[in-house]
Amino acid sequence: MHNAGSKNIVRLVIVGLFIVTLTNGQSLTSDTILIQDLDFEILYSQVLEQPLVVEYDVKCPSSGVSRSGMGFYGTKVLVTSDYRDYSDNIYDKGHCIPAASFDCNETLLRKTFSYINCALQHEKLNRTTWKYLEEFERELAESEKVHVRIIIDFNTIRRLPSNAAVPTGFYKEISTSKRRLCFFFPNDQPISKDIMDYKCPCRSNINIQESFPVVFFSTFN
Repeated sequence: MHNAGSKNIVRLVIVGLFIVTLTNGQSLTSDTILIQDLDFEILYSQVLEQPLVVEYDVKCPSSGVSRSGMGFYGTKVLVTSDYRDYSDNIYDKGHCIPAASFDCNETLLRKTFSYINCALQHEKLNRTTWKYLEEFERELAESEKVHVRIIIDFNTIRRLPSNAAVPTGFYKEISTSKRRLCFFFPNDQPISKDIMDYKCPCRSNINIQESFPVVFFSTFN
């Protein structure tokens, strides 16, 4: 079992300031913005160009609409990663909210393809063990409501030439009315394909709603 996520510490690195001007003329001076939607919440760092915390309920545990032709899209409102950050390197465009958990309809599915929901994730992790954990949470959602919380760790700041910061690890907490399961994955090639090898003690909850300026996802579209 990996113990990298055993400390009850939320490793959020929040640095710098940006002035964010919304389409209605409102300005927000903050690096870190809490993005809210009826279907999810994402705490996003413009300085790191990566999400910090992502929360969602699994909407569609069974296979739904096709994602054919869908690609990641950005926004002029926030500074995010873009296609250049994922070119010619070992990092995938890692969905935080899985497309397969939101494919009830095209509108819901498209929300998962925002760069706000995208993290630099090692390709071997994204395509194996992390994917298996996403499948596991959907299996649970077949019979009970499943809430997921992801915390993206940046223990050190390492940037790509294109500027986006590379996460050092991913913590995922899966909660139902019956259980609370927590996992931690270093952002590297997995040494095991068994998700249970990555179980870790659950971290203390933090209330992100009280600490950061809030904007609504619909503002970006």
